[in-house]
Amino acid sequence: MNRRHPLRNVAQPSAPDPFTGHWSAILWQPDITGVQTFAIGVVVSGKGKPAYRLMDEPGRLTCFYQPKAMTKDFAWLLSVARSTLAEHEPDAPLTLPIFNLTLTPPRYVSGESAQAIADDLFTTLVPAAQAEGKQRKARENLDTPSLRTLVHRELKRIANLDYEHIVREKNEVIHDRGDHLFDVDIVTAKGVGSVISADYQSQFSIERHLLRAAQDVGSYGKVRGKDSRGIFIYSPDRIELPTKLRLELEDYLLTECWKLEASGFQVATNLKPESLAQDVFDWAAPLLA
Repeated sequence: MNRRHPLRNVAQPSAPDPFTGHWSAILWQPDITGVQTFAIGVVVSGKGKPAYRLMDEPGRLTCFYQPKAMTKDFAWLLSVARSTLAEHEPDAPLTLPIFNLTLTPPRYVSGESAQAIADDLFTTLVPAAQAEGKQRKARENLDTPSLRTLVHRELKRIANLDYEHIVREKNEVIHDRGDHLFDVDIVTAKGVGSVISADYQSQFSIERHLLRAAQDVGSYGKVRGKDSRGIFIYSPDRIELPTKLRLELEDYLLTECWKLEASGFQVATNLKPESLAQDVFDWAAPLLA
């Protein structure tokens, strides 16, 4: 399935695609005495649990109905729909238990994953959600190098003369049966740490950065005899992301942080680079000598 044109390939299977299944639009009929329906979501089913994407709020639909009453009813409808889809058994028929929420007939689809297809179809088939996209104004992701620039700047302010005993601005190369580069930016007399960004939209990207940080901090600490090891993670609130994806990323990060702590790392996460710098300083100050 071509993600740039999500409806182009829904009619015919594509052998190389790792996922094949069926999709349906989720339609809402606000007035059961009328005929008007609105697409408010998409569900994609195949092997395993269905993937889905639903509107988070009425958005443009408030232009047609009373906003106050509608917002409350709409939130309830979405809550029931999400619960039903989340608890759906793979082999059971897919239905929604609310009379004014219906599914369109299933159509064949293939692509990289069920969730990716659901997200792409949602963008195309649910125009009322465009207002949500405008409210969730896109922001630039803060990668690790940019994050470290901000954190180091704040550390220089709060640490004063101790700054040079905390921050390692250049990666260190250890020569031992070859050259080994360690991406660690916090090095004190007794500890080593790394400031990293988890400002990404996939679990794979977050996992890759956490794994690299754990390997470099752990290995450097062992080679240099530094027992205290810290990982300092920038994790923004991600309000611009769909609620389901945002919650999944937050839950995943919490689990991975627990694993790091269980492995002996001291872990701090924060929403702001400046606050993360304070976390670094609080950890590093007792380890300066």
